[in-house]
Amino acid sequence: MLAEVPAPDKAKPFTGPVLKIDLTIVWQPPSLNGNREGRIQVAIEGMPASMGGTGEMVHVGTITEVDFNAEFSINLPLIGRGLEVAAAPYVRRVIDTQQAVGNDYLAGGALSALDAAGVPVPQQMSVASFNDNDFAPYLHPPLTTVRVPIRAIGEQSAAQLVAQLKGETPTRVVLLPVELIIRNSTAAAPAVPSRRPRGAPR
Repeated sequence: MLAEVPAPDKAKPFTGPVLKIDLTIVWQPPSLNGNREGRIQVAIEGMPASMGGTGEMVHVGTITEVDFNAEFSINLPLIGRGLEVAAAPYVRRVIDTQQAVGNDYLAGGALSALDAAGVPVPQQMSVASFNDNDFAPYLHPPLTTVRVPIRAIGEQSAAQLVAQLKGETPTRVVLLPVELIIRNSTAAAPAVPSRRPRGAPR
């Protein structure tokens, strides 16, 4: 997913006024105890920055804890370290506020858990999902999700199965369109407050 936040002053010569952070988190299937491991990658448009690492999703009672261990670096001589310090809070904020849930049923549980914990959605945490079930617009808040063509998937699957039963060669892979349905459970990552210059009046 791509998030846009105001760029820190040190990064503006490379990125312009907006920091475009491309975040990819790929989770593996759950293990026998229900925990999941994943990989995280971050790239920033216009800047030789990279971030790679691992994540772990652990169930503790009724709570799901997500822990990331990753290294953020900017490959620029002399000034790279300073840019890393300036940009890192923005990258961390995007990771903390932009999380995708595997399907609408899990997303409904996530919204309930966040509400019980007093975490406002989407002001502090955005939640996005997949499937666009009938109940998705009626969750609180209404759920941003990806709509998939269920009927077309069924029709294509049946056609492929019938062809194989007839001894025919199945047709090539069929790509079906999906649609992102944006509702009120997602918002842009909030800006990171700028630091007050040393010596500036409060």
